[in-house]
Amino acid sequence: MSPFDKAACVARIRAGLDSPWAIFGSNPVIGEVGHSHANMRRRMHWRGLFRCCLEVQLIEGEATTLICKPGLHPLAAFLSIGWVGAAIAGLGIVGAVVVAGGWHERLWPLLALPVVLASLLTLIPARRSVEDDRAFLIEALTRMTDAVQS
Repeated sequence: MSPFDKAACVARIRAGLDSPWAIFGSNPVIGEVGHSHANMRRRMHWRGLFRCCLEVQLIEGEATTLICKPGLHPLAAFLSIGWVGAAIAGLGIVGAVVVAGGWHERLWPLLALPVVLASLLTLIPARRSVEDDRAFLIEALTRMTDAVQS
């Protein structure tokens, strides 16, 4: 909850964000703000598939209530489904080659294990960065609006 009214919260959030289309900017958070909602992402100077996005809904009352919903950017969610599909397809292709070549009796686990481990290991740093981004965005929103988490 923020002690400011909704219009003041929108103005403060808008002042704390850079446009997502701005190439250069000084704010560490980019996003878009409407009259009752905001979408925020952490500014990244490199590409990252799993970018955390914070959707904020502003509800006016005695104090403005900020309802935050963290998640992936819709494009990142779509691409992550493709990433998992590509890993499954790659495992299927390796399996078909192994079975067709007659290697399945002894070498199948040795060939499948690196593919599965490589797929899983690429997701470990991404998961940590999503959690860090979520905490960063909530803290930035708290600073922008002087909100108190409840």
